[in-house]
Amino acid sequence: MNLPATLSFSAAVVGLLIALLTLVVSAGPGWRELRAYSLAAFLAAGFAATEALSTLGVSAYTAAWASRVGLALTGAHGAAWYLYGAARRRRPLLRHERVVVAVGLLLGGLALVPGVVLSDRLSVRPVPWLGVTYHDAVPTAFSTVVYLFDIGAMVGLIAGYVKEARAREPQAMLHVVGLGLLCLAGIHDSVVASYELPLPYLVGLGCLAAGCCVGAAIAMRFVEQSRALVRASADLEAAQQALVRRERLAALGELAAVIAHEVRNPVGVIFNATATLQHDPTEGDRAALLGIIEEEATRLGRIVDDLLLFTRPSLLAEDVVDVGDLARGAVRAAIEVGPEVAPRVDVAVAPGLTMQGDERMLRQALINLVTNALQAAPEGSVVIRARRAGGEVVLEVCDDGPGVPEEDRERIFAPFFTTRATGTGLGLAIVRRIAEEHRGRITVEDGDLTPGNGGVRFVLRLPAGPPVLDE
Repeated sequence: MNLPATLSFSAAVVGLLIALLTLVVSAGPGWRELRAYSLAAFLAAGFAATEALSTLGVSAYTAAWASRVGLALTGAHGAAWYLYGAARRRRPLLRHERVVVAVGLLLGGLALVPGVVLSDRLSVRPVPWLGVTYHDAVPTAFSTVVYLFDIGAMVGLIAGYVKEARAREPQAMLHVVGLGLLCLAGIHDSVVASYELPLPYLVGLGCLAAGCCVGAAIAMRFVEQSRALVRASADLEAAQQALVRRERLAALGELAAVIAHEVRNPVGVIFNATATLQHDPTEGDRAALLGIIEEEATRLGRIVDDLLLFTRPSLLAEDVVDVGDLARGAVRAAIEVGPEVAPRVDVAVAPGLTMQGDERMLRQALINLVTNALQAAPEGSVVIRARRAGGEVVLEVCDDGPGVPEEDRERIFAPFFTTRATGTGLGLAIVRRIAEEHRGRITVEDGDLTPGNGGVRFVLRLPAGPPVLDE
């Protein structure tokens, strides 16, 4: 294979690789314009392949059609560059650009018609100093119009990039250089073909030069965007850390306010009781005051326990839990610390119902739900149900109390939200946290113990299988 054919085939292979690579990259966000560039590179690869055939001594028929296909690809190639320019500027083709593209495609199509742009005769043009001979279809008089149009279209395209380069647009000068080399190669080949000069064709190499220059511009843009992404990521991380610090401080402030409110009352009661004890009260008063101190100290301890349970990180155990025993144990624990006159509590759990999870944490979640129900319906009734539904165990804690207003049904699971005069507002927040750590969920729905008469139903849905432990 001679040197021009080798160079042309090499340019075709490189152009094809560039076309495939940019087509893949064009699927990424912000790189859609590379679809048009990929088309231009693919057409340039096709042209380079047809150019190589003209020096390989193929048949006259093949050489003639190679010339026609090459000229047709030239028109489509110019149109692809216009499409790329418009896509790069994030706009549709302008009116004059649409005219250029349409005329270029039309002239390219005419090049495929024998005798219109290229005749059926072949010209044999030797290039002795390279040791090759070119076999091309002889151009007609109309070919001059085609050549002038193609070159004029390319000059107009370059002028746009020159304007951008003067405005210091990034990578515009690389487009000027690449397309300028392609335009000079086209002018050279037009002159060589018209006057049958003993010189090689250069458009194939011009296409490769244009592809490399524009590819370098795209690579530079990619690097710049990568650096900008790194800077944006660093800024985002810093902003996120600042936001976390602010949220943490806000949460601490809210927590401090809740603790101050909740602790102030029992501490005040304890101080008053101890002050009274110091004045040597009667034996009966002393016992009552000590009982008050014990009650308020227990309340303070409960506040501390709730805060620790809510904030302390936990590792889930993988226990086989009997749901019936779990529910009955939670009811007993809730009644022990609940109101003196407990409502009627029924447990309706299918025998043998089991699940896997952390028994201690699940018991705490049920205790909180049952305690909440006992407080809501001190003179009514509470029902705990459990059933398997698909791959889940569904636990329901129902009461016939006043219910939960619709506007509060999501807020009640937020930390520190409470509608009672006492309490930290952490009970239901703890339930949600335990449910989420078990890959489950908690919802609140209308009660069904006495339909139409209020009540509420907390529904805890948990996977029946083992919890997914975080590493």
